[in-house]
Amino acid sequence: MSDDQYAEISALYKGRKPAEVIPLLEELAGQGHVAAQLSLGSCYDNGDGVTHDEEKAVYWYTKAAEQGNVKAQQLLAYCYYNGSVEIRDYVKAAEWFRKAADQGDEYSQKILEEFKSGGKVIKALEHLGGALLGWKEYEKAEKTYLQILALDDKNSSARENLALVYLGLNRPEKMTPKSEIKTMATNNAPRSGVDDRNQHVVAHNDGLQDEKCATALAGAVRPEKMTPKSETKTMDYGDKQYFIALRGIVENKEEGWEDCAKELRESFEAAQKAAEADDAAGQYNLAMHYDYDFGVEGTEEEAFKWYEKAAQQGHSDAMHSLAWCYAKGCGVAPDMEKYFEWEKKAAFAYYAEGIIDSAVHAVDCLADYPPDAEVIALFSQMRNDPRVQQYAAKRYPAAPAFLDDLERRLKKE
Repeated sequence: MSDDQYAEISALYKGRKPAEVIPLLEELAGQGHVAAQLSLGSCYDNGDGVTHDEEKAVYWYTKAAEQGNVKAQQLLAYCYYNGSVEIRDYVKAAEWFRKAADQGDEYSQKILEEFKSGGKVIKALEHLGGALLGWKEYEKAEKTYLQILALDDKNSSARENLALVYLGLNRPEKMTPKSEIKTMATNNAPRSGVDDRNQHVVAHNDGLQDEKCATALAGAVRPEKMTPKSETKTMDYGDKQYFIALRGIVENKEEGWEDCAKELRESFEAAQKAAEADDAAGQYNLAMHYDYDFGVEGTEEEAFKWYEKAAQQGHSDAMHSLAWCYAKGCGVAPDMEKYFEWEKKAAFAYYAEGIIDSAVHAVDCLADYPPDAEVIALFSQMRNDPRVQQYAAKRYPAAPAFLDDLERRLKKE
């Protein structure tokens, strides 16, 4: 197709017939026409004449951006900057904002200046990095500080904290000089904005220092999983900590708090919509919003209600959270029999899904209760699993007999 044909399509679009335009745009965009690629990306981005689809928007924006189209570069960067948790990638956002800024795009230049002046993204990532470093979750902390440096390569605080990360990882070849490390040696505690409420969801125990039950669910690498009947990504540890950081910015009325409040509210509304459509992950996410006041003034009763709905659909994280609601009396009367019932279901569900860290933790918590034949049988299968052995060795390097001890506790020997 020629530019004349694209002009004809544009005229049709202006004539308020977007549904007729999409097939024509797709044909032209597939032939490499940059304006058609940009327009098609915009249609998917805004749901204009087609169902809203972030991934397709990013795909077509990328095609146009790679051809040097400055508007496509700006819009692509914004998708990565402010998109859903599945799309959001601040490193890629900075990359495309820089390319657009280099071509004179004023909006992109403004965003880059915001990064360098410590805008909401930098602040949120700093809160998250501080928490991860304080909890010795070094691999996640490394990723977080590298994201900060991708946005602001002169961020001295991130460089200093990254030095501590490499010290913790025992990777001296990447460490900065010890003089830089020394200045941060006592600054490795969780920073302001990181919540200490509902810590059973963070470390699944009342105390992070209690290694017996805090089996590192917070920091372990977990596979992406889709629960039955769900098209929604389950809120994971990184998402939760990011939202906690945003909430801290809002509560303290720090610079950019209005944008943070808007992002939290939009996340709540998306979770609410998915939950009301009977989506299990959406129900779990909504419970988390009520549990942590993400974009809403939540109550324990509302959190319990949605944890229960998701758990009844087989959502493993919801089963675990529901168990702890019964244990702590959050939104429901304490009931240790119900706690055991749901923690046991969570253990089986986690192991079936291959989420080894969570499965080990759940069994570990069940070991504090009277012996249960089904739990013992599950653990007998688990302890011969190389994935479980590898996890235990990594998590408890100073206690190689951890699995033997867990078996004795389960059997009350």
